[in-house]
Amino acid sequence: MKLRLERLFIPYILWPTIIWFINNIEYLVINTNRFGRFLQLIELQNQLITGRLFLIPFWFMFHLLFLSIFFYIISCLNQYVFLILINIIGITFYFVQYFRINYSFYEKYKDCIAFSVGHFISSYPIAVTALTFNKSNLIQYIEKMKFEYKCLFIYSCILIISFIFIYGTINTYDGIDKNLFSIFAFLFFYLLPLKKYLNKHFEQIIYLMTRYTQGIYCQHTIIKYYFSKALNYRLNFFSYVYLYIICYFLSFIGAKIFWNNKIKYLFI
Repeated sequence: MKLRLERLFIPYILWPTIIWFINNIEYLVINTNRFGRFLQLIELQNQLITGRLFLIPFWFMFHLLFLSIFFYIISCLNQYVFLILINIIGITFYFVQYFRINYSFYEKYKDCIAFSVGHFISSYPIAVTALTFNKSNLIQYIEKMKFEYKCLFIYSCILIISFIFIYGTINTYDGIDKNLFSIFAFLFFYLLPLKKYLNKHFEQIIYLMTRYTQGIYCQHTIIKYYFSKALNYRLNFFSYVYLYIICYFLSFIGAKIFWNNKIKYLFI
């Protein structure tokens, strides 16, 4: 638990601070930056408290920190009590989100607080579902099914995913469509016999591609700004591929340089 909190907390604090400094230095030197103004200290404070202000994607890091601490505290309970409790909360959040009860919250508080809470309410059920699958061994049970049943299950996942994608609302925060889509998309790819029919080094390739995911996620916003500014045009699909490669390379170099201290968590 300590290692996980360090891996989340260090980039959560340092990346916004670094970007805050970079933007302000840039504004002082050339009188412009990504925001076109000088960022105040209170903005950095609000960013760190809510996970969302001038570095919007960090709402996700904020939620990971909060969920890690929350799950750790109640994991002291009996495992079945633990699963029942977190799922009751998840179902409650479904109704709060589906009936837009939490939307009234937006009118009372600043955007950075309201949207952070809104993201948390909408993403919590997905985290709970993943944890429930892991703790209850449902994945292992499905994986051990006979081949013909497993094929039928994969085919069913395709049908459900297609139905949700065509008729659902996965592009919004309403309803349970997004959660169901995530569940069945995960089951589909997990149950595919990729390792059996692809190169034996498949797992190593996936590991290398995803090893620096957190570092890429943390720095992609600021790199994207300078990348698009340097190219002087709107980013397209191939530009995002190049952006991923650049962020991967920077994360790789950063991790190598700081591998012997905790700064490495900025990049891995």
